[in-house]
Amino acid sequence: MLRVGFYGAALLALGLVVFPAPGVSGQVVDGRQPVKAALVSSVTAVVPGQPFDVGLLLEMAPGWHTYSEFSGDAGLPTTIAWSLPEGFHAGPIRWPAPQRMIEPGDLRTNGYGEKVLLITTLDPPKDLKIGSPVSLRAKASWLACKDMCVPGSAELLLDLPVSAASAPDHAALFAEFRAKIPSAEPPPFRWNWELWLALFYGFLGGLILNLMPCVLPVISLKIFGFIRQAGEAPGKIFAHGLAFAGGIFAWFFGLAAVVIVLKSGGSEVTWAFQFQNPWFNAVIGSVVFVFALNLFGVFEIILPGRASNAMASASDGLGGSFFQGVFATLLATPCTAPFLGTALGFAFSQSAAVILAMFAAVALGMASPYLLLTARPGWMRFLPRPGAWMEKLKQAMGFPLMATLVWILGIMGVQRGADGVFWFLCFLLCLGLACWLYGSFCGPLSTPRHRAAAILLAVLVAAGGGGYFLGEKFSRSGAVASGGIAWVPFSAQALSALRADGRSVFVDFTADWCITCKFNERTAINTPAVQALLAEKNIVPMKADWTNANPEITAALKSFGRVGVPFYVIYPAEPAAQPVTLPEILTKTILLEALKKIP
Repeated sequence: MLRVGFYGAALLALGLVVFPAPGVSGQVVDGRQPVKAALVSSVTAVVPGQPFDVGLLLEMAPGWHTYSEFSGDAGLPTTIAWSLPEGFHAGPIRWPAPQRMIEPGDLRTNGYGEKVLLITTLDPPKDLKIGSPVSLRAKASWLACKDMCVPGSAELLLDLPVSAASAPDHAALFAEFRAKIPSAEPPPFRWNWELWLALFYGFLGGLILNLMPCVLPVISLKIFGFIRQAGEAPGKIFAHGLAFAGGIFAWFFGLAAVVIVLKSGGSEVTWAFQFQNPWFNAVIGSVVFVFALNLFGVFEIILPGRASNAMASASDGLGGSFFQGVFATLLATPCTAPFLGTALGFAFSQSAAVILAMFAAVALGMASPYLLLTARPGWMRFLPRPGAWMEKLKQAMGFPLMATLVWILGIMGVQRGADGVFWFLCFLLCLGLACWLYGSFCGPLSTPRHRAAAILLAVLVAAGGGGYFLGEKFSRSGAVASGGIAWVPFSAQALSALRADGRSVFVDFTADWCITCKFNERTAINTPAVQALLAEKNIVPMKADWTNANPEITAALKSFGRVGVPFYVIYPAEPAAQPVTLPEILTKTILLEALKKIP
């Protein structure tokens, strides 16, 4: 069985080792090169305007292997950076179907042993001058693994003549590997037991999301709705459950569509990526604030006649349940949970169909408790009967939403600094005034003239506050670097330097919009016992703050097959030692035991 070295994979992913020499970089292990690289052409000459194939031929020493485009739980794909004459264009690598490998620790990777030909189609210009040779240059980079992993690179050159006609070259080699290229572009895994297991993990992760703190405010509102509906017909109660589940599925499918579109454009997409945008946080914070004011009784939506009946059926009926499902799921995205990180890490590297299937599995897991409760309305008898107390409960439900707003302000503080939070609060003041104007002067006893004037004034206050405090002030506020008591900010250079000095490093991949991260930091990491052990063993605590999108941190996460936080890694000082990964739900005992094992 081939074996992956965690240290080598992480080292290349973080960019800690660079081999700048031309030709094959000095990658020698036990007196021999693990990988030999060369460029080969499918034709003997370049014909102007006629596309042709060039392949990167990698020949591996016995026992060594490189990785495919979707490397799996470890490893990194081979890359080719072309430097071509003017007018030439290079297409993407056409990857042969890889070998599937199960590594120690049940890691699943995809790669190539013995030899592989990575084929790229080159398109020469039509006005290419016949008779003069062309030079095709490429820099190839790969990760070669056996009992250890060694990054390698090569600067390659292929000279070809330009002619009016050409003949095939290396025909057998190209035929062999063209036959291994899938006709379409399917993911490295088919619909087999492994994919079903990943979908099951997604289902469990969605189910556990209901227990995450970021979802509880809206879940409490839905339970409140169940209490109100307890006396209704069973069919109507189940319809509310279906509508709530529909909202959950609608948000997850919408998020999946965004992920697919961004991936097709070449963007690096991760779980909860939308919370990395301060403008998204401003919008969702405003929505949460308005919802809380509505629960506190500052305003009510009151429309005349048929419009009132229609709105009532939408807000208190199936439309309201649907929107609550959407809102609950929106607040769930900053949370990750056991099983969810592994499942999404698998899905984000797959095809659009698998991404949709994974998000559907997560949605089903999150929606299943509500479908079960509404399908068995007899269980509603355990809920208290409706009464006057419900108005007090409604007001009390506003406080969890305000707590959510405080959490969003904490994220915004890191992204935009204290000034950004201040200007956003000024906008919320205007928004609150607009809601009060509407609630105070747009009641059923108000005259149409007074109602119209109040609505106009409320719109002017909200729009004016948004234009000035958000458009002028908030947009110009800058992010403030956040420091920790003893934390060193994450960077590839710093990590490399510390390990070179013989220091072990504990890396905390975190984000201020991740409540699970904050819970782990308060209960497991930022504790006297852990701080004392870090100091005793001279282990450097390093924080990879992912609150704002950071490509370097994203690359480090992906080197371990992860697309979300929290994630924890201990890098021992010994270069031959493999990094130690810790679970997403961290306890002080787990962390202390892991740190004690570090020499």
